[in-house]
Amino acid sequence: MISKTIRFVAAAALFATLVACGEGLLGTSFTPAIASLNPTSGAVGSSVSIFGTFLSTEEHVPYNVTFNGTAVTSATYVNDTEITVVVPTGATTGPVVVTNPNGTNPLASNSITFTVTTSN
Repeated sequence: MISKTIRFVAAAALFATLVACGEGLLGTSFTPAIASLNPTSGAVGSSVSIFGTFLSTEEHVPYNVTFNGTAVTSATYVNDTEITVVVPTGATTGPVVVTNPNGTNPLASNSITFTVTTSN
């Protein structure tokens, strides 16, 4: 009986530690981080690669991306450190941000400025 109690207490302590570190049983929640954009300027409708970490879900679905507050409607998972997006209609020069919705507690990345140019 004592052995079972010790195992239960150890398992409960491990669970509490994982939850405190942001690693729940149903998945993990991490704050996205943008390392770079390529290119750093372009017209509405152009493709932009975003490089960084924690840019998508475990199922490879890109998180929400905004260009100076305007939401992207087209995003594609490339690999664990890259997603590609299309500069949305209405975007203006300003910060690009990736946000992990994380239920009711969104986790926003750092931002990198993207310059929206006029198309020729």
